[in-house]
Amino acid sequence: RRHDGTAVTCDDFIQAIADANNVDLSQFSDTWYSQSGTPLINVSAAYDSGTQSYTLKMTQSLPNKPEFKPFDIPVAVGLIGKRSRKPLLVKLKDSELESNNTVVLRLTEREKVFVFENVSEEPIPSLFRNFSAPVKVTCKDISR
Repeated sequence: RRHDGTAVTCDDFIQAIADANNVDLSQFSDTWYSQSGTPLINVSAAYDSGTQSYTLKMTQSLPNKPEFKPFDIPVAVGLIGKRSRKPLLVKLKDSELESNNTVVLRLTEREKVFVFENVSEEPIPSLFRNFSAPVKVTCKDISR
């Protein structure tokens, strides 16, 4: 209701979203509005059956702009069992983030590693579900 009946700026809108979800979106404003180009996300993965852990490594770049500021990129992820072809529990290590379907990770650095635990079988990742971010993606070492 803070802007009922008034015109708002993009910054007002972003602040309202941040306040409603109790998240800091300052990096979003600083990067998405001030840098041109589409981020490229390189993804590699590894499954360890002994520890039942799955590691996704994501690296972001901005083609032809080596000195870019890292974007705040929401990455909606689900895991599908390679053998069972059923959704797997998605539990991020050292986090409360857990779902039987999809979790949204935030890639806020040039490179970030996400480790999932209690992954009962080798998964196939379902990345950027529902077009969670306007990016280009390349994948390496990911089962199809």
